[in-house]
Parts: sequence; structure tokens; C-alpha cells
Amino acid sequence: MINKQIYNQIPYLHNHTEYSNIRLLDSINKVEKLIDRAIELGSNGIAITDHEVLSAHVDAIKHLKSKELDNDFKLILGNEIYLIDSAEEIKQIYEDGGKASFYHFILLAKNKRGHEALRILSSQAWENSFHTRGPMERVPTDKKFLEEIMEKYRGDIIGATACLGGEFPQAVLNYYRSEGAESSKIWIDNFMNWGINTFGIENFFVEIQPSAQDEQNIFNKLAYEIATVYKVKTIVTTDSHYLTKEDRTVHKAYLNSKQGDREVDDFYSTTYMMEMNEMVDYLSISLKEEQIKEIIENTIAIPDMCENYDLYHKQVVPSVNVREKLKLDKIEKMIMTNREFRDLVHDAYMKYDNIEKYINSDNDQELYFALRSLYGLYNKGLWSDQYLARIDLEISEIIGIGINMDENISQYYNTMEYIMDLI
Repeated sequence: MINKQIYNQIPYLHNHTEYSNIRLLDSINKVEKLIDRAIELGSNGIAITDHEVLSAHVDAIKHLKSKELDNDFKLILGNEIYLIDSAEEIKQIYEDGGKASFYHFILLAKNKRGHEALRILSSQAWENSFHTRGPMERVPTDKKFLEEIMEKYRGDIIGATACLGGEFPQAVLNYYRSEGAESSKIWIDNFMNWGINTFGIENFFVEIQPSAQDEQNIFNKLAYEIATVYKVKTIVTTDSHYLTKEDRTVHKAYLNSKQGDREVDDFYSTTYMMEMNEMVDYLSISLKEEQIKEIIENTIAIPDMCENYDLYHKQVVPSVNVREKLKLDKIEKMIMTNREFRDLVHDAYMKYDNIEKYINSDNDQELYFALRSLYGLYNKGLWSDQYLARIDLEISEIIGIGINMDENISQYYNTMEYIMDLI
């Protein structure tokens, strides 16, 4: 028998918050409540995996800090992406009037570098975004781009096959429906090898979920068997969209509140943070006791692969290349060719210490700020000691702020000029 008390600490590795509602209604979980529920259940960790959005991560870090727990509880920051073979091919399919699949896939950052990879991938997915017929916005992740990123961040990201909306589950179910068709075998083999090659066998997992749904249980049995053949570990998740079984009615009403009648009784019937005894009961429908024990142990081990880390950093002042984008060379050349302006700059240089410091600086940002400010006075016919003194004082204050922030604040003003020019 499985000792359910020993396994009460199982982590919840696939969960959605209110931030998954950005593109369509999806989850009624609040970030804080989700974390509190995991702690209440005695879990050793929780992953935030909203649908192609990382917006809950800062809220989650802040809330976990307020709990003052020991380091045994892991907050794992992740993303449920929409995986495709090629963004260009997908867009062309829709332009030609066809339809395409956007397969769910889970990414979990093991550390701070892994989270950097998540941000890069998510930004590119939104760059790829487009609308299909109707209001649906698609934010796909190109497999080739994911492969390129994982070459640099290999070992920093865990990949998992997600819910029945994932490519691997669809390939497995297609294999079942087609009674083992060769094309389905090839599809499964290609995807499993892709996952192993992209993430490494130690960071790639097959995901199953506890459910009374026939399709899910058919998948659970076959998925475990296939994973064993490829020596890939299987984990269990609840794909939580609401907290408890009692919240199911509220979740269903929420999903139907804007989009009309959405079928939720099958797919969402068990997508809550269920306790271990219930989880084991559902898994027992399709799996043997020793298989369930192995899957639970694989799942419990995931938090040990991950670090608790903070996303806090000092303010980063944006910077634009002033020579390339704002034509610093052009102003320098004008000083050389416009004697009147050159003499005025020289006088300001001699009279005002901070203007002199910036004009004499080896830093292009400081040099541009000073010359651009002086050229602005000259060009507008406002050259006077009154305005020169204000520029000198402004530079003095910029230097002071920069020392406190350990940043070059002049680059902020230069960047804002570039942005205003673009606008």
C-alpha cells in the first residue's frame, strides 16, 4: 500500500492564476491563495504556470517572502507555452483559410538563469502574436527558437508535456484511436526525441494528471509505458484552475460568464489542488501501485532540482547608442565647421565646471547630453548665462543622482529624446 502520509508533501507543478485570463477566461485562483493552499496541504513546492504570461511571478515571490518559511518549500516560476513547429508556417495556414494546432507545453525555471530564458521566450512569443478569425489572439513559441535558447540555457529549464492539449498527449491519443498506426508511432518518437535532445533526459518529463475522464486515463496508462521505453520520468500534476473541489461550480460559472456555454464538466472536473489520497485514487484507475509510487517520487524530486531566487534588482536606466541613433558625430562636426557655435561652447566650457566636466568626458552619453543641451540653446536663440547656469546645475544634479544609483543618468534623457523622435 502507498503510504499517503509520507507523500503528502507532493509539489503542485502545474497551476494557473488570474493572470491566465489575459486572453480568455481560464482560472479563478488568486496568487496568494494558491500558495497558501499548497502550504496548507503540506506540499514541498508549487509552480506558477500561467498561459504564456509571467505576470504572477513577482506577486508570488512577494507573498512567499511574507510567509517566512524555511528553504524546504520551493516556489517554482514557470510558463505554459503554445508550441508550434514554425510561426511563419502557422500564419500562412491561417492566411490560406486553414486551422492549426497550438500545443500546450510546460517550462519550469530551475534558477535565475532559467527565468531569464523564460523572459526571452515569452517576449518572442508575444512578438509572434497574431489574431485568428474572431477575437482569439495566438502567442506561439517556435520550436526552433526554443531549441536555440535551450542551447544557451541548457540545464536551467525543465520541460514537461502538459495537459491533453499538449503535442505528446495528442500523439498518444492518436496512436490509441488509430490502433497503433505507424504515423502515430513516428509522431510520438519524433516528439520524445525532440524533448530529450532539447532539454536533456534529466530535465524532460512526461506529465500525467489524476482524473475520472476516460481519455485522460487512457493517456495516463500509455504515457507511462511510452516514457519508460524512452527512459524519461513521469510526473503527476493537477493543472489547477481552482483551489478545491467545492470551487468547481464557481469556476464553471466564471468560464461561461462572457464566452457563452463552454463545456467544462469533463476537462476541468479535476483541475484543482486535490489532496494525496484523492490523487492516488484517481491514478489507480489506470496505473498499478508501484507505478504510482514511482511517479509520486519523481514528482517530489522536482523541487530539489530548483532554487529559490529573487527577481529584485536595482533600477536599470535605459540606454541608446547616441552616435548611431542620435548622431553625436553630426554635432561634433558642426562645432568644427560653425565657428560662432564653437566659440560659444568654448566660453561655456571655461566658465561652468559641470559643463566642462561633461564636454571633457570620455563617456559618449555625458558628452552628447552637454553638446545637445548647448546646441538646443544656440538653435533656439536662447544662449544666455541664465540658461547656461541652469544646464550646469542640471548636470550637477544628474551627477549626484547617478552616484547614488550607480548609474549614468544622462543616458535616460538621451534615450527619452530618441523615443520622442520615434513618436
